Amino acid sequence: MSRRPIVIIPEKCVRSGAPGDIADVGIGCTYAEALERGGCAPLVVPKTESVSVARTVVGMADGLLLPGGGDVEPSLYGEECHAETRDVNRARDRFEMLLLSEAIRGRKPVLGICRGMQVLNVLMGGTLVQDLTTETVCHMREDAKWAGVHDIRIDKCSRLHGMLGVERIKVNSTHHQAVGVVAPGLRAVAWADDGVVEAVEGEGMPIVGVQFHPERLLEEPFPRLFADFLTERGPG
Repeated sequence: MSRRPIVIIPEKCVRSGAPGDIADVGIGCTYAEALERGGCAPLVVPKTESVSVARTVVGMADGLLLPGGGDVEPSLYGEECHAETRDVNRARDRFEMLLLSEAIRGRKPVLGICRGMQVLNVLMGGTLVQDLTTETVCHMREDAKWAGVHDIRIDKCSRLHGMLGVERIKVNSTHHQAVGVVAPGLRAVAWADDGVVEAVEGEGMPIVGVQFHPERLLEEPFPRLFADFLTERGPG
């Protein structure tokens, strides 16, 4: 029997009331389940600040999935904290960026989802819109966790188009932040009709980030993302 590819998922680190304490850890089970359905073996990695540990763990894996969650620390992209920025977890930022740095160094495939796409953009030198509801007019809706609620347009010369096989598709939307300035080394490859960036890809690197939540969308073609991001599939 052939070995399933191993995809690591960083454990979420949720603080309690006391500074430095961690009240809960884990990930949303939907990420692991989506990877399993895609033929992968998900492996949750506990928090570490050790470069050597991160390098070892990433080195044994076939890919990295960065999941959704709270907001990225704004100082990491040179901004003051907006009044609506929330659930910042500096320990989680450091941990995920450490794993991501090692994945990029080792040219391991990366799939960033929602916050995960934003972490990608920040690490590589881009910025975020801290609150879409006050800084822009956008599609974001609070009741959009599970159902497709808005269209996105996908660049037909992108890996994402090759994976999903369409130029327009409905996706779900749970975010209040989004990519601002796209980082060097990344390019935007999908957009909502209001201009919000909905996906990015690495230029010459096996990186895909999506702003929506494909792990919650079980119908085709979304499950393909969780297998195809590991391949060298080119533009559609």
